[in-house]
Amino acid sequence: MTKDVHKYFRLKKYVTGMLEMKLSLVSAADAKLEPVEKKRGKPNRNPFLPRPDRSKWDYFWILSRFRVAMKFFWKKCGAQFLCYLVSILILALLIASFVWQFPNIMIAVASNSVNKAFG
Repeated sequence: MTKDVHKYFRLKKYVTGMLEMKLSLVSAADAKLEPVEKKRGKPNRNPFLPRPDRSKWDYFWILSRFRVAMKFFWKKCGAQFLCYLVSILILALLIASFVWQFPNIMIAVASNSVNKAFG
């Protein structure tokens, strides 16, 4: 082996993860009731583990991004955003109603000026 290969194997060792393990000693009678080495029994039976508490953000990938963003921004500036949205909608409705009624307003103004001129 070359010197480079020896350097590779002499790297410092470091902890990459932690393992937590629980061992229990049982009597022969209990071991016969719950055999471990023979075939599988029903899953999640000994010991019973509750369902994991997972967030629902990860189920649909498009909505998950939107939900996370809304939850983050709502805490920071949700009420301010809602006020801006309502005021923009009211302003848009006023502008739309003015544009919709503008021809009628111009006709009324023109007919009044014509009536005053000839009337």
